[in-house]
Amino acid sequence: MKKTRVIAVLLSAAVLSLSLNACGGGGKESNEEEEASLQSASAPETFGTAVQVQRVASENISTENKVSGRVLAEDEATIMVGISAKCTAVYKDAGDSVQKGDILCKLDLASTLSQYSASQISYESAIQSYNDQKSLFDQQIAVAEKNVSIAEEQITVTQKQIAVNEQQIPVTEKQISVQEAQIPVLRNQIAVQEAQIPVVQQQIEAAEEQLSAGEAQIPVLEKQIALLEPQIALAKKNVSDTEALLNMGAASQIELDNAKIQADQAAFGKEQLQAQLTNTEAQLNSSRAQIQQSKYSIEQLRAQIQQSNYSVEQLQAQIASSKFSVEQMRAQIEQAKFNLTQLELQRDNAKLSVSQLQSTRSSTLAQLEAGIENARSGVQQLDSVLEDVDGQGNVIAPISGTLVTFNAVENSYVSNAMPVAVINGESDMKVTASVSEALVPKLKIGDSADVYISALSRSMKAEIRSVERAANAQTRLYTVTLTLSDPANDLLTGMFADVTFHTDRVNNAIVVPSEAILTNGDTQYVYVAVGNRAKYVEVQTGLTGTGVTEILNGLDGGEYLITVGQTYVTDGADIRIVGGL
Repeated sequence: MKKTRVIAVLLSAAVLSLSLNACGGGGKESNEEEEASLQSASAPETFGTAVQVQRVASENISTENKVSGRVLAEDEATIMVGISAKCTAVYKDAGDSVQKGDILCKLDLASTLSQYSASQISYESAIQSYNDQKSLFDQQIAVAEKNVSIAEEQITVTQKQIAVNEQQIPVTEKQISVQEAQIPVLRNQIAVQEAQIPVVQQQIEAAEEQLSAGEAQIPVLEKQIALLEPQIALAKKNVSDTEALLNMGAASQIELDNAKIQADQAAFGKEQLQAQLTNTEAQLNSSRAQIQQSKYSIEQLRAQIQQSNYSVEQLQAQIASSKFSVEQMRAQIEQAKFNLTQLELQRDNAKLSVSQLQSTRSSTLAQLEAGIENARSGVQQLDSVLEDVDGQGNVIAPISGTLVTFNAVENSYVSNAMPVAVINGESDMKVTASVSEALVPKLKIGDSADVYISALSRSMKAEIRSVERAANAQTRLYTVTLTLSDPANDLLTGMFADVTFHTDRVNNAIVVPSEAILTNGDTQYVYVAVGNRAKYVEVQTGLTGTGVTEILNGLDGGEYLITVGQTYVTDGADIRIVGGL
């Protein structure tokens, strides 16, 4: 079939070429003459493949995503009774307008109401028991956690005490070493001082001997001086007598001089004895002072010896006290380590107690929660049964609207498998649709969408009101709700709807009919009309809308695109435009 089309195209091109040559035509048309050429190519006498064209233009385009939806009333109430019950009275019929609070029918639910009251009491009792147990466990756990905290604080204090004692022991032992080293020094000092005492005593004895000798010498000297007095007087008289004799010529000068020498010698001897006496007395005083000083030194030495002995005793006492302190600190360290072990055991026991209490709390509260859930389930089941039923068994309309379905018949039983009544509210309708995870990020509240109701053969606009952020666990689809305006008021709950979402919008895009685009493998191309010939143009496409496709590259707008007959032409083939201008 394709081969036949190609032959036909080639024959048409040959005929058109002959016709143009015969008429003297040919050559490239200018841009200004393009439309006139196209009009000429559409003339009946023009030869070539018949095609239709459309001018390429810019317009807005968006991706259309079509999903199925369902029409629902904005306010719809389905009244279910979870048990089979006898209907004793009916007050409304299907199709009636009802107001919120109207009585629709009356059911015999005396036993169910009694059971509901008992279930409510059981539920409240289960909650109270749960709260009491929870409070008790919380208090016990708080006490146990406080015990852990106290034990950890005591552990920290004990560890610090051990560290302080362990640091203090070497300091005290060093002090003991220093004190023990001082004792032999003091003892050496005592020995030296004790050795000095006999030396000083010997000095005293020698001084006393000298004192005694000096005291014995003084009277001798005094006696010698006393003996010299008459000699001095006699010598002086001899000088005087000799001088008289000399004057009388009875003595010579030599004799006088000898007499004077003897007198001087006697006086000098007295002076020497007196000087010796003075010196001896001075030596006696010095010896006495030396004796007193030596005795004082002995007293000082004895006092120093006593002080040194006392210092030795003090050092020995201090050493003994320091050694006792060291032993005490070692004992305290051992006691503290024992206490630390006990405290760590207490802490671990307290932590275990906390863990056990938490475990017991969890299991006990889980059991109580299970009891609450059972009680709640019973209440909820009865709540669902009595959701729209009052204390006398009257079925009450939860909203105002139209009673579209009503399955209550007097003196018959209502089933728990089907609704007693369905009421459509008085407000607008809505559409719900399920969309994929690929589409949901592109939808925003406030976006518009097209809705087609097949039952009414009518399209209308809708606005996205909500987009669920969690997928349905079974379908993995996301629910989108759209608001509909129904001026005709002919939409009914349950009608099916086709919803079209417009996404990925592009304004002023080059857009062509999708069927005008041809493909060859991965290559996309179109044909445009240039004069009375077809031109091959490769294109790059973008978004695809309803029957149209965005052209990203290849066309600039204003070209005459072949939209019908493009599959029968080739590049440069003669064409005859039969429509679209």
